[in-house]
Amino acid sequence: MPSPQAFRWTAALLAALLCASVHAAPAINASLVINPSLPNEFGPFSRSESSTDPIAFSGVAGGLTGSEGSGSVSARYGVLKTSGAMEGRGAVGSFVMFSDMVTVTVPGVSVGREMDLSFEVLVTGNLDIGPLGTRSYAQWKLDAHYGFGSPEVSLYGELRDDGNGAAYGGSAFGTYSATVRVRNGSSYRVSMRMEGAALAGSVSSSGWASYDLGNSAYWGGITSVRVGGAEVSSYVLSSESGTDYRNSMAPIPEPGALAMMLAGLGVLVGLQRRRRR
Repeated sequence: MPSPQAFRWTAALLAALLCASVHAAPAINASLVINPSLPNEFGPFSRSESSTDPIAFSGVAGGLTGSEGSGSVSARYGVLKTSGAMEGRGAVGSFVMFSDMVTVTVPGVSVGREMDLSFEVLVTGNLDIGPLGTRSYAQWKLDAHYGFGSPEVSLYGELRDDGNGAAYGGSAFGTYSATVRVRNGSSYRVSMRMEGAALAGSVSSSGWASYDLGNSAYWGGITSVRVGGAEVSSYVLSSESGTDYRNSMAPIPEPGALAMMLAGLGVLVGLQRRRRR
């Protein structure tokens, strides 16, 4: 059964998310809530922003029981990043999203003709909880839309301690693709929304929980446009924000940077292993 902290945190998070409602595209939204157990003068923390420009901010909060939490959000068109961590007892939650209007036009094809458009999204990250037996959990969620209906890509993952050990369930981090039916020369909403949440400890125990989506969710580009089953060699894309969604927003690390990243990952894994002992 969720602890009282979980219920209080859920109410605070929902209130913050409602304040950061989606505006007409183009728009960028971000929200961060940090709620340690028995907050002191440094907590809780709650902030939401909406803009047509990139958003980035972070926050920290403390509690009288020695609980400490932190988090960060960063969002721009095509790139979403967020992270959160709680030590002791309490919870942290956040969401980031962008929304834009995009038009794809194939020269020489009649306006309004149906086409099949394929796109990719990439999501990377890490969840961590402990020590075992504290019923801590961490989770993430990503929705990607091209159109006005349900998301074409909907992902969810959770690392939870149910009292019998930690287990991960849900979607794997990685690259996902989808194909949508659109009309030549018509405008459609393109959006991505990512959420993260972590609950540490319970009424009778302290723990830690974190979600690190700092490398995060990227628009992976339009991979193909097909008319009548045949792939077109060229097309024109326009967006209200001026973003070129034909290309992937994911960075391509240089060989030296990739080697340093892998070395750092090895150090991080080692620290996490020592922390669990």
